[in-house]
Amino acid sequence: MEGLSGAESEPFTLFDVDHLLGLGNSTADEGAIPVDVWTLARTSGLVVGVLIISTGLGLGQSQQIIIATLRALVQLSILGVILEPIFKYAQWWVVSLYVLFMATVAAQSAVGRPRYTYPGILWHMCLAAWTAPVAMTAVTVGLVLQADPVWEPQYAIPLAGMSLGNAVTAMSLSVDSLLKSLKEGRDKIELLLAGGASRSEACSEAVREAVTVAMTPTINNLTVIGLVSIPGMMTGQIIGGNSPAAAAKYQFIVLIMILAACVLSAIVVSLLAVRALVTTEGFVLADSITRQPTAKDFLGGLRRGVACCCGHLYRTLCCCFVPRKPKAEDLQQPLTEDAA
Repeated sequence: MEGLSGAESEPFTLFDVDHLLGLGNSTADEGAIPVDVWTLARTSGLVVGVLIISTGLGLGQSQQIIIATLRALVQLSILGVILEPIFKYAQWWVVSLYVLFMATVAAQSAVGRPRYTYPGILWHMCLAAWTAPVAMTAVTVGLVLQADPVWEPQYAIPLAGMSLGNAVTAMSLSVDSLLKSLKEGRDKIELLLAGGASRSEACSEAVREAVTVAMTPTINNLTVIGLVSIPGMMTGQIIGGNSPAAAAKYQFIVLIMILAACVLSAIVVSLLAVRALVTTEGFVLADSITRQPTAKDFLGGLRRGVACCCGHLYRTLCCCFVPRKPKAEDLQQPLTEDAA
């Protein structure tokens, strides 16, 4: 079967600078232009141009651009170093642990995106990320592509990454829509529950709306794919030396996998949220749905905490080292028996 990269890896050497930075052409096919340190150095000229424009227009984004660029370089370099031995040894338990790690990080990322939150949201996001995207990746690699073995890292890890990356958006959008519907439509849902409807029946409209919202970006992407731009995976395969026709086939398989992963992950996390927030007694726990703390709230709380600590420290130092002025009642000496 034609691979995603199409070439065997060269031996990994710890002291190879290009390998350490993830810049080697160990997975490049014939015809692909190798990327080394100097190639990336020339690429930095584009960043300098963006910085000049940002400074000239007074956008105030120069520091953010520099930090984001350096973070991207470091993170991708670390990713290359981590994946090199995983691809080399291709053990099922190593690939499984890495995919599980990716799913956990994806769930953690999805937790902070909705406007609302509730107790147990992280656990529900983890369950949704561990099941739907990972299952769709396994089905795609094992049944559709029929890779042997099914944990082949050349296929499993890139496809799992694309599946999880899109599932993060789907899960966050579905939870955001569902929590808003439960909070604002509490009376309607409780009325349906009081009338004898089950939890699934009373919350069906909210769940359908949540899943629809989660599916919308993926469906919109499917309708314009190939017309507006060439997708990233297809671009990588073409640059790597595969024919455009073969790259288009792979891209179609990936898009269908992403669609299925997004739909299933949105359904799983929505049902888990309904189960946690709608009781069997017919009540919606709307008080458990709270707004996510924003960056402004965090900074405000941090400033208040620092000010409070400084105030306590100042009062402690004053009590220990500054003589206390006597109060008026202290100056009134009590009468002794002799004076009486």
